Amino acid sequence: MQDVIIISTTAAVFLFGFFMIKRFDAFMAENQRAIEEENRKNKSLIRIAAENPMLVDSLAPAMESCSWNNPYVTFSVSVGRTKHMLHRLQEGTVDLLLLDEDTAEELHPPFSCVTIPCHMGQMTAGGSVLPVDAIEAYSAIVVLWNQAIPSPARDRVVFALSNDFSVQ
Repeated sequence: MQDVIIISTTAAVFLFGFFMIKRFDAFMAENQRAIEEENRKNKSLIRIAAENPMLVDSLAPAMESCSWNNPYVTFSVSVGRTKHMLHRLQEGTVDLLLLDEDTAEELHPPFSCVTIPCHMGQMTAGGSVLPVDAIEAYSAIVVLWNQAIPSPARDRVVFALSNDFSVQ
């Protein structure tokens, strides 16, 4: 008689555990779906401007790493004259501005900034195998942003860029 009670109790515990695990799996799947849907809604475009394409090229590995970790963040890159890019940063049509350290010291812009060490390599022209060497070797890149314009995605990218290069 005791064996029947033990077997039925053990079966009831296993059956209860099975149904609890099924409910927990459904709960986790629903939460994962809700998180992915929220991320798709909050897709972010980070607009980066630079005074020189070589500055963008030196940050490419960090931007690739950032987009790998945050798949709903995409980058748009433009290159132009420094004064024009500073005006676009002031207006908010650009999220981040990449400047050479010497240029940033000359301008004294009223924006938030972080200095990142520059690891300059070779850049290829237009997808061909023609290498383009830097005329000048930059020692650091200054990343500027307008703190008056809130952007959580931009702040995550700045954090990722500064952390990615601080460990190298």
